[in-house]
Amino acid sequence: MGDPALLHLSSRADGLLYANGGEEPFHIKGANWFGAEAFNGPPRGLHKHPLRYYLDFLAAHGFNAIRLLFNHQSVLRNDIVEITGDEAAHEPSLFQLRYVDMLALLAREAARRGIAVVLACHRLAPDAWPGGGLWHDEARGFGEARVEASWGALAGALCGAWNVVGVDLQNEPHASSWGKGLAIDWNRGAERLGNYVLQKCPRWLILVEGVGYDPGAPGGDDPAAGFWWGENLVGVRTAPVVLDDPSKLVYSPHVYGPSVYQQHYFDDAAFPYNMPAVWDSHFAFAKELTHTPIVLGEFGGRYVDQDKQWQDWALPFCVESGFGMFYFALNPDSADTGGLVDANWSIPSEGTVEAAKLAALAQLPATNIFAACPQCNASTPPPLRRPAAAGAPPLLLLACVGVGAAAYVLRLVRSHLAGRAWHTSQTYRCVPPAETHGKAEAPLLPSRPRGERGAKGEKGAKGVKGWKEAKEAKEAQEARASTRPKETKESARATARPPRWGAEAKARDGSGSAAKGHGGKQPSPTAVELKPARDAARPCTWKSGGAARGEAAAEPQASARFSKLSRCDGGGARRAGEATGTAAAPRTAIKFGSSRKRA
Repeated sequence: MGDPALLHLSSRADGLLYANGGEEPFHIKGANWFGAEAFNGPPRGLHKHPLRYYLDFLAAHGFNAIRLLFNHQSVLRNDIVEITGDEAAHEPSLFQLRYVDMLALLAREAARRGIAVVLACHRLAPDAWPGGGLWHDEARGFGEARVEASWGALAGALCGAWNVVGVDLQNEPHASSWGKGLAIDWNRGAERLGNYVLQKCPRWLILVEGVGYDPGAPGGDDPAAGFWWGENLVGVRTAPVVLDDPSKLVYSPHVYGPSVYQQHYFDDAAFPYNMPAVWDSHFAFAKELTHTPIVLGEFGGRYVDQDKQWQDWALPFCVESGFGMFYFALNPDSADTGGLVDANWSIPSEGTVEAAKLAALAQLPATNIFAACPQCNASTPPPLRRPAAAGAPPLLLLACVGVGAAAYVLRLVRSHLAGRAWHTSQTYRCVPPAETHGKAEAPLLPSRPRGERGAKGEKGAKGVKGWKEAKEAKEAQEARASTRPKETKESARATARPPRWGAEAKARDGSGSAAKGHGGKQPSPTAVELKPARDAARPCTWKSGGAARGEAAAEPQASARFSKLSRCDGGGARRAGEATGTAAAPRTAIKFGSSRKRA
């Protein structure tokens, strides 16, 4: 059984999972949490609430596992994670953490609540989605050896985390074959990768997803079958995956409903009564045929109209079949499925679709981890390894956290007093001296000063024009009351403060976006930058939503949903799809459209 202070899951002849030699089946009721796969940073949502908020929410609704998405490139580089100003305020423990240790921090917080973690490779690199549909990409320099190196790094750091129970080897390898004797046979690739991971961490489960229809598998390459990416396990009939430890194998298909794509069987006159036969032919047969557990790696949808019918049939089917499940997703910003929290990343109110989802998912069984592994709660988690640069000021982290927290509180108080909403997602990156590459360290300087935002209308308008008029009137009054010439006072003011938003800022960065009919000046965040720009010729850029780097950002409404990003450290794209000089993808769903999911 191994160390009783670690959670060991393995299967038996009945095709079910058991924990630490126990006699009761271990049931997985999990949720997907995405975001960390798309850039060098944490999963999404921390701009609204800390880690504990979401983990407490999942635990309160009976979830005992999360499927945490990541990418191999960020693991191998293991840079200090990039976090926004709001993320810094809500979760200051992320400061100075490297990517792998960020995953370890999340696992540690989940462990305190009895939540297991499955590490799921969603892509090879942050910008490699949907990618080539294989588990490797030689053209990008990601051969199988580099993939193994990434899994080895994760095993070295997280095998000792008692609640990290397994790995999902590759998300939706839709362009791979299965059992066709080709070099791209996923069943053989999964065997090699799975056995490598088991050498590094023998207690971990190995989750293997299905393929698509092209090239598919023998008897499973018909486009009319309507396979989802990752759902096609037909090849298991003739070429099952064989691991050195068969008890660690789990098949993990992805299954979706009409809100993701209108497959032909959703239009059948017998719908939804026809669905069990579809599921049996696509993946469900594998449990009875090979006595291997099935845990759906992704499952979900909008849960309205026909999609609600579909889920109301699928959930009892999974319970009766003994399948575990990771619902997609915790995040509310998946365009074709929605999430478990509401659009504001908060606990859903009664009567909402999200609340209805949670009620429907209550029928899924979930094993209490502390009951299955009584000694696990006393296990000491692996230490988090923060970079310690020689000669680094010992108060560097405190300074970073203090500035972020002070800025957050100050803006909150000022906004409350002014009666307006605000939001910032300014990027913070605290860099120790060892990473400055010989450059002089930048001092702690505030960013551009905040402008005034107020209500629109004749009374109390605080737009750029109104602000300038008020400023000029005040200065004229001061000039008349003073014996000093006006020019001298203006010179002193200009010396004492940097230029504000308006004509001066427009001349400086060419944005001209301060007054776009929204009744207020562009607010400026209060972040600090500890690292000088790698490319001094490229100025800081200000982005709103999907605006391209260097382009004028549209003035936001006074809404808590507005997300603005400043990047002054010359680093890579903040989110997936962003690149210098090109239009950036909006920060919405990881699933980029319904038809993408169809094989």
